[in-house]
Order: sequence, then structure tokens, then C-alpha cells
Amino acid sequence: KKYDDGPQEWLEELLVSRARTSQRIDIAEPGFIDEDFLVNLLNAASTNSSLRHFAFVVQNVEASPSAKVTACANSVLNSCPLLKEVDIAGCRVGYADSLRIPARAFDAIRLRRCDQNFAVFSPTFVRVKNVSVDWPVVPDLQTFNSCLAACQN
Repeated sequence: KKYDDGPQEWLEELLVSRARTSQRIDIAEPGFIDEDFLVNLLNAASTNSSLRHFAFVVQNVEASPSAKVTACANSVLNSCPLLKEVDIAGCRVGYADSLRIPARAFDAIRLRRCDQNFAVFSPTFVRVKNVSVDWPVVPDLQTFNSCLAACQN
């Protein structure tokens, strides 16, 4: 096969096939990636039984991921049994139409520059060894205490 033909289809096929077996997947700027390719990649990743780290990073909020891509990213978060580290930046988290952290044990969750629904963090919701919330600041002391209690082992 000639690898200089077409719109890099061979590379897309390689990346999708690797998403099924990789232990780490980092996706940056999903709003700038071809949606069909990204959906295929995330659907492949959601079948990955060895995925341990998943990052979904949006720097440019004007190019936020579509609802379809967000649903596929949620499938990865919910379907990969060995997933232990989650890094999310620049996204909505915890709302009905956004990324949702599943209720299970993680080694680390890092939320950066996210519009977070802190109400979803309850003491029985998520068990995390290390949680990092870089921004925005938690809205009030009661919510902050609830969030801390939710993340304790």
C-alpha cells in the first residue's frame, strides 16, 4: 500500500486499531478533530479492556466537542474496567449533556478549567486516591467540604 495517497486513511486506521489495545489515550482539542474519525477512535477505545489512563483536553473553548463525541467519551469512561486515571480539561463535567465521572474507584482524577457540577460529588459517588481540581474555585465552603468527603477512600 502506498502511504502517501489519500487523506491519511492508513494513519486513521492505525490509530483506531491502537485505541483498542493502548493503556493510555490522550485526546487534545477534540473540537478540531474530524468528528467521524474521533467517534471511531472513541468507540474503539470503549472496547479496550486494558486502558488505564484517559485524557480529554479542550484548550480552545470555541471548539468544544459535539454531543456525539461527548457521548462516545462517556462510553470510554464507563466501559473500560481498568481505567484508573482520568484527566479532563476545558469541558463541562457532571451535567446531563456533559462528561460524567462514573461511580467507581480511581487512582487519580484531574479536572482543569472545567465547568463542574459539584452537586454530583457525594460521599458514595466516587472513590479516588488523588483528586485535583485546578479551576474554577469551588463555589462555597459547604460544596467544597462535600466534594472533599466524596473523594475520600
